[in-house]
Amino acid sequence: GATVLTGFETKAITPGTYFYDAPMKFKGTKEKKSWKEFGNIDDLRALQVSSNVYMFNTALKIAGVDYVKNSSLNIKQEYFDKMRYYFRQ
Repeated sequence: GATVLTGFETKAITPGTYFYDAPMKFKGTKEKKSWKEFGNIDDLRALQVSSNVYMFNTALKIAGVDYVKNSSLNIKQEYFDKMRYYFRQ
C-alpha cells in the first residue's frame, strides 16, 4: 500500500483512480505485469489483488511520466528520492 499512499500524498492519484491492468513493456526490459490481467481497476481493487501494473502506473504518475509502450524511461533522481522519502514515513 506504500505506493498507493505515496500517490495520494503527492497528489499523483486520488482515491478511486483507475488504471488498466495489462502487461507493460519498456525499452530494454522484460514485460512487466501482474500475476493475471485485471482490466480496469481502482486503487482498492489493486490492493486487494496485489496489482503490480497499478503500482507501476502510480509510480509513473508520481514521476510525471506517461506510459508509452516500448519507450525508454527517463526518470529524474528527485522522483526516486521522493518515493524513498514517503516510503520511510
